Amino acid sequence: MKTLIENTFGVAIHLAWLAGLGTAGLGVAIWLSAFDVGSSEKDARESPPTSEIDPPVLEAGAVDETASTFNDAIVFARARRATTQNLADYTATFSKTESIAGRFVQDQMNLKVRQKPFSVYIQSHSKRRPAREAIFVAGKNDDKLVFHESGIRGLITLNLKPDDPRIMAENRYPVTAIGMANLLDATLAIWERESHLSASRAEVIISGQGMTGSSVCDLIQIPHPQRLDGLKFHRTRLSFEKATGLPIQVEQYDWPLNPGDSPPLIEKYTYSDIHTNSGLADVDFDPTNSDYSFSKK
Repeated sequence: MKTLIENTFGVAIHLAWLAGLGTAGLGVAIWLSAFDVGSSEKDARESPPTSEIDPPVLEAGAVDETASTFNDAIVFARARRATTQNLADYTATFSKTESIAGRFVQDQMNLKVRQKPFSVYIQSHSKRRPAREAIFVAGKNDDKLVFHESGIRGLITLNLKPDDPRIMAENRYPVTAIGMANLLDATLAIWERESHLSASRAEVIISGQGMTGSSVCDLIQIPHPQRLDGLKFHRTRLSFEKATGLPIQVEQYDWPLNPGDSPPLIEKYTYSDIHTNSGLADVDFDPTNSDYSFSKK
């Protein structure tokens, strides 16, 4: 299965219009529901969100900043991997920005994740679209995603494979790639591959005094000054919450179109308001849960 960064984490979805409602095509979006930030006709490079185009980067002379190597970054990230892998479960607010097919899409959602069996509950609360819910449990429901939207479209619950072409045509990653553990593993996989490219002269920087939202973080930034075959992104910025060691944000940027331009954002995933080992049970990932809208038909 493709990893979070390797796929082309869509954690958003277009489903066929509900049978019987008289409309054809793809129209129901879920957990990372895609909505246009700018014109869908403009290339993402030309119209990135203004809040993303100039992200805080690690400049020379930053506090606790060290010039490092790819191996240093990998060792640093691996040392924090066990913290993420050993979580039984957690709840969080999950936010994303993605460049998809020449436009930017954004969403924010309430998230529940259980590690074993891998289980996800998502409640999207975008201001621009109706509330919607999705559940995925590995080994259940033929490994299909259960989706339910509010309003008239919520009269029917739909089931689709996470990598259904209708999902992947509009989104970067399937729901099976969501979660902090997947985020870290996918980033490590890229770094480990790129570390073997002898021609790459990545300017690896590790800083112990960064900020991601209101969290003090250890930051790893890896910009590639030269575009080479085998390099996925121009710049990666990975944030570990200092208090917990959890990977709470990753940002990926493309190479600038012109010298002097800011690097365009490709994808950004952020976990906030995290509560770990909350004792999530089967009922938290059950569509018949009375707290969810799946059963309210």
